[in-house]
Amino acid sequence: MKKALISTDFFPVAPKAKNLGIWMDHAHAHLMQFASDDPVTTDIISNPFTHRNKASSLGKSEEGMHQKEQQEQTEYYQKLGVIIRNFQDVVLFGPTNAKMELLNILRADHHFEHVRLETRESDKMTQNQQQAFVRNYFLAR
Repeated sequence: MKKALISTDFFPVAPKAKNLGIWMDHAHAHLMQFASDDPVTTDIISNPFTHRNKASSLGKSEEGMHQKEQQEQTEYYQKLGVIIRNFQDVVLFGPTNAKMELLNILRADHHFEHVRLETRESDKMTQNQQQAFVRNYFLAR
């Protein structure tokens, strides 16, 4: 299986697939491109706000910690938005409400009007389960 290069800042070349599945929670997003003639390819984006950052920020002030967490969450969603903009059909799935938060942000931005966005509930999954979910979702369309 070839691994497609997914950059959080730009696509050096256009993605081969027009379909993207994203399993996500507030800490990680597993991005899976899907094309019917090519296996699912995966990349991972992480939210930079870690427990270490939280402990460090909390030591300074609780308000400062919440501001830092919100800023890093916004950057995390912006990175995902830059990638999603290059696809036509995107399914967001995962165990937390992070997918709905991202969906609401994207739907409020006119740059994503051309992207078909859907969400699906799911539990924690292994990488193979995530890939099978994306494959089944897009093949059923």
